[in-house]
Amino acid sequence: MNGSCFKYQKDVVVLKDYGGRGCKLILFKALRTKGFEDDFRPAKGSVNDEKLEQNICRARSEIFELAYCNDWQYFTTFTIDEKKFGRYELVKYHKAFTQWFRDFNKKYGLNVKYLTIPEQHKDGAWHEHGFIMGLPLENLRLFDAEKEKLPKYIREKLLNGQPVYDFPAYREKFGFCDFEPIRSLEGVSKYVTKYITKDLSKSVTASGAHLYYHSLGLQKARVIQKGSLNCSQEAWDYENDWVKVVWYPSSEVVPTLSEMIT
Repeated sequence: MNGSCFKYQKDVVVLKDYGGRGCKLILFKALRTKGFEDDFRPAKGSVNDEKLEQNICRARSEIFELAYCNDWQYFTTFTIDEKKFGRYELVKYHKAFTQWFRDFNKKYGLNVKYLTIPEQHKDGAWHEHGFIMGLPLENLRLFDAEKEKLPKYIREKLLNGQPVYDFPAYREKFGFCDFEPIRSLEGVSKYVTKYITKDLSKSVTASGAHLYYHSLGLQKARVIQKGSLNCSQEAWDYENDWVKVVWYPSSEVVPTLSEMIT
């Protein structure tokens, strides 16, 4: 039981390094000790709002970690053409999506990896946003603002000199998609977590799906130190009922932060 007879440890601090790109200091106000289980079980059909909030917070943190610690090339949007696949069947779609990418990698001798987050339309249909790396440019096609009928946001980017690409192999299998080269990995990593909401969490749970999907073998943040703060940390970037978080955009401060933890 981790050497502790207490179910929760209070004010546990964890310092994580994000692939040398930055670091995060996290204060857990109450961190569960391994080996303990909750005595409370919510009634069948009820919604445990506290657990829901914790799951959302955890998913956002994990998504940012996977997004920021890897060398993604493109930010993507994958839609589903109802003539090619069921737009309302997220679990079936993602099973097919995963197998299709395996086959694509095998066929072309590639190692394309992805991280995707589902988003649901008001009518219940699904599409996904996410990240792609390992895909050679020759597998993409630059959209043409002059010759193609395109969504307004793509047309405006193209006219402003920002490339946006089609992935023909995906389009032929599932439907429309667009790929934008990533200009700020930190910015887009923070931006994508906005898709994780209470409504999404409830929807994916009801359908048996997940809040996010990713390839195996992605890099994750490394825990540098875990313990208690031995000095005062006044400024926090984010705080809720369970955690306090401060983000440092450089890993050069890791040695200094390590000295704050015992």
